[in-house]
Amino acid sequence: MISPKFRISQLLHTGQVNQSATVLWQLLDKFEKAINPDEYTVEQLEFKRQVLSVTLKSRDFTILEKLEARLKKANVKVAQTQASTHDENVVATLELRL
Repeated sequence: MISPKFRISQLLHTGQVNQSATVLWQLLDKFEKAINPDEYTVEQLEFKRQVLSVTLKSRDFTILEKLEARLKKANVKVAQTQASTHDENVVATLELRL
């Protein structure tokens, strides 16, 4: 098993961290500008392989569709990987890419 410290130092030497960090911050910035905190609760964020996965809870699908439209307008590629209703709310996972 390779230790995380070794993997991080490898990434620093290859420059991959800088590229990943830039993509992460750009996606977070665009997501922050598109989301209305009164309409959504962010349940989970995960960033892996240049993709930001966001799990959200909202009141209905219409609100979710509006968020997707705002993100697409900001040149973010959006894929809805999961959506379901739970306790009268919509829980959805979106994958965001530049």
